[in-house]
Amino acid sequence: MCRDEDICDEDLNENIFDEDLDEDVYHEETPEDNAEKLFDDNGHYTDRNFTSTEIALALSLLKSRHSLTNSCISNICRLLKMLRVPNSASNFRHVRSLISSPYNTTIFRETLISCSSCHKISTNTTYCLSTSNCVNKDKFISNPTINHILQIEPQIRSILERNHLMIPNKDENLIRDIIDAPLYRKLVHAESDSFITILMNSDGAVVKSISRSIWITTFVINELPPSIRFNRENVIIGMVSIVSIKPNKDEMQVFLKRLVQELLHLERDGLQYSPFSSSTPMDKIVRVFLIAAVCDKPAASLLINHTETGGYFGCIHCKIMGM
Repeated sequence: MCRDEDICDEDLNENIFDEDLDEDVYHEETPEDNAEKLFDDNGHYTDRNFTSTEIALALSLLKSRHSLTNSCISNICRLLKMLRVPNSASNFRHVRSLISSPYNTTIFRETLISCSSCHKISTNTTYCLSTSNCVNKDKFISNPTINHILQIEPQIRSILERNHLMIPNKDENLIRDIIDAPLYRKLVHAESDSFITILMNSDGAVVKSISRSIWITTFVINELPPSIRFNRENVIIGMVSIVSIKPNKDEMQVFLKRLVQELLHLERDGLQYSPFSSSTPMDKIVRVFLIAAVCDKPAASLLINHTETGGYFGCIHCKIMGM
């Protein structure tokens, strides 16, 4: 207990709000303030109904600002439906499709379906069209491999137009990053035109919730500063395979063939982009070279169509039969 009445009175009155004081002294930014910033009230209203895409974009902003889950967005969509809001989305997947659909033709190149029995490639997700005697000719008995191939060029262009690029160190004896490595300097001396280089990675993971395996092939631009090189917005997705088990080597070679075609085009013809913070409106053309890949041993064997390290002749550098 407090024995000093003066001290007690001072402590009790310490947090009493004084109406005569300027309220800004006590003002701190609250979630309500963030909401005001998100929904800026400028008095510009319209009598028309919002389009489904506009509503989807608003829901996407809410999800990002407040870190909402997909289920939460779906529940908000159901609430909008109950309130009879015109053009509202039905669930989160509908929201996502409304936002991404205009870009599908720009980024998504094609989808290939590989039969789980004969391993032939088609574009039908219901049954196998490749062979007449396939057990899956009427309906897929087991899940096929679904491979989505994305266009690399527009993704690289978007990244280049948002970021500054590094240049190699003038001191050839100093290696601070991959752009100072001997292979990169060899390219610098051999190529007269502007170019960039990319690093490839391919690996898979099992998603237990859907009992499927997802195999992703990605790229990063080596000329980006290391602090942002591997940021999510700067990672280039080349291919995504959804399989029941690890992809078959023959399947992977067919999938990679489409990817190699675009890589060869970028290496030979290059791409055109507007440099970041350029003082002139002139576009620049750069060629793109894939100079290295970072993979674990099973993924490397799959990509180069080689025996795995545990098998006979599994080493790619020698011809000694393994055990």
